[in-house]
Order: sequence, then structure tokens, then C-alpha cells
Amino acid sequence: MDGETAVELAKLGSTLLFLGVPQYTLIGIDTQMVSVGPAFKGIKMIPPGPHFVYYSSSTRDGNDFSPITGFFVHSGSSQVIVRKWDEQEERLVKLPEEEEERYCQAVRNWEFDRHLGPYNLSQYGDWKRLSNYITKSTIERIEPIGGEITVHLNLPCINTLLKRGIDGQQLTSMNLDKTQLLESVLLEDYGGSEDMLLGELQFAFVAFLMGQSLEAFLQWKSLVSLLFGCTEAPFHTRSQLFVKFIKMIHGFLLITFCIICLRNFFYFCKMPQLLMEIFCHGQGNSRRCLKAILDGNSSRTVQLMGYT
Repeated sequence: MDGETAVELAKLGSTLLFLGVPQYTLIGIDTQMVSVGPAFKGIKMIPPGPHFVYYSSSTRDGNDFSPITGFFVHSGSSQVIVRKWDEQEERLVKLPEEEEERYCQAVRNWEFDRHLGPYNLSQYGDWKRLSNYITKSTIERIEPIGGEITVHLNLPCINTLLKRGIDGQQLTSMNLDKTQLLESVLLEDYGGSEDMLLGELQFAFVAFLMGQSLEAFLQWKSLVSLLFGCTEAPFHTRSQLFVKFIKMIHGFLLITFCIICLRNFFYFCKMPQLLMEIFCHGQGNSRRCLKAILDGNSSRTVQLMGYT
């Protein structure tokens, strides 16, 4: 990239300024992660739109790390987002508005430029496929108070909808085809917007995969189970929704982290081996395999994956 292009991208892109982050801390944005060095103060050339920022504090020797903490941002063109490291709590915190504005102006005057690493634009396409339905309103509607996503994140599980006064006959019908439940969820929770549901699905997946939130995994699983449980909707009432959904699942299965990172992540989280195999190897019959996993039918999953 030539200097003129780099300057233009730095002007138009957003910037994350991190103050006082200790060396060896792991900091990530979207599908990219770095280990903080002595001169690191943030990331520049970030494309406008939704992004997930996450970090893990380290011991002084850089050998042990804390659980991941993350937060979503929806950045605008030329926006500067400032966070300062709190040594006592070992987390990034916001600054008072007046102090933040001074740092923003310093970034625009190029005072921090040599301390800012560039966003790897070659990986942006991968992130875009994982987040193309996440909007600013999606983040504001779902993120917890304070915005921090951790292993203790609480999200309302879609399974609670089954308790909304459904009688036995309706419950039996929904076990055979969840189309009616899907219509109810879309109307009551998403105002009829299919894209809002898909945005929450992506939010939960990112919070689970990168934020290591098991609650987010349960929410993702509930939404995927709901959609996979529909028989009528894919072919008649909600065909476009399911076209988008299958493309999204394909992106989830391809994943954006390298195979090594995924193996280490799933091993650390002690997720089921069969789920790791689906994500890491992407073997045939992936839709039916994933549905078998979500249904808890491990023998069927093994059969579909060709291990029997």
C-alpha cells in the first residue's frame, strides 16, 4: 500500500485508541488479535460499521491470561474511540467526555499515528460475512448494561417462549414443525423483521466464539434449533429468510479463525468434540449433523459424519 492511500484510509477509517495497556495483553478486533508491545496504543484504518473488540490481561511474564472481556462498537467514518486501562480492575474503561475529546483531537492531529497498528483489511471480508446483519440498533438492544461481554453474559433464551400459554396440542404441533413458533417470535420479539433475528443470531455467535460467553452459545443454539425445526417456513412462508440463514450457517461453519485457534478455543471451553469436528473439518451433511448435535442425537451425528 502506498503512503497516499494509507493516509486516506487512516482519515476515513475509525480509530481505537488504547491508553496504558500493559505489555503482553492480548487485544483483538473482529477476527484479528495482537499481543501488546511497548509502543502499542491502538488500531487505525478500521472500516465503519459494527466491530467486536476483546482483550485478555496477562501476567507480567506473558504466560497466563485472564478470561476474555469484549464489547461491540458501531463506528462511523473518522470516529475515534478511546479506552483507558484500569490497573486495579484490569479492564478497559471509558474516559470523561472532555478528556476523551482531547485525545480524539490528538489522534486527528496524527500525534499517536506511529503507535497505531493498521486494521488488516485483507481479513475484513471474513468479518463482514459474520456480521452483515448486526446493526447499531442490534447492539443497543442486546448488549448488557455497561456493554461488557464476558463468560457471565446473560441473554434472554428463546426457549422461554415455549412457556407463553401454549397448550398441549399446540406444543405437540410445534415439536413437529416450529413454523408457528417462528412466526410468533418474529412478530413479538422482532417486529416482523427477519433481518433483526439474523442480527441477533450473529451477535450471539460472535459473543460466543470471540467473547467466550457460554450464555451466548445457548442463545445461538436456541435460535438455530428454532429455524432448523421449521418444515413449512423454508419452502413457503419464509423462503428468503432461510436462504439468508443457510448462507449464514455456511459462513459459521467455514469460520474465520484458523484451525489451530479453533481447536485451542474449543478445547479450552470443553465444548463437545463432535461440534468441534463440524466447525474444524466441515464434513458432508453439515446441516443434518448440526441439527443432530442440537437435538442431542450423538449416535445420529456420528453416523452422518461417516464414523460408522
